[in-house]
Amino acid sequence: MPLPHEIQEIIVGCALGDLHIAKPFANAFLRFAQSTLHSEYLLYQYSLLEVYCNSPPKTHTARIGNKGYRN
Repeated sequence: MPLPHEIQEIIVGCALGDLHIAKPFANAFLRFAQSTLHSEYLLYQYSLLEVYCNSPPKTHTARIGNKGYRN
C-alpha cells in the first residue's frame, strides 16, 4: 500500500532522529525509542501512523545512567 506524502515526510523526519527502520523479511518495521520523559510524543507519533501498524505500541524500559528509556 503506497503511503501518503504526509506520512512519508513524518517517517523520514523521524528516521533522522529516534526512529529505527529494519526489513528482515518482506515487510519493513519501524521502532521508535524515546526517553520516558517523551512518552506522550511517542504516543502522538503512533496516533499518526496507527492505521499502518499491526499492533499497538509496546513499552520496554531500560535504564542508562539516571535516565529511563521506553521503546
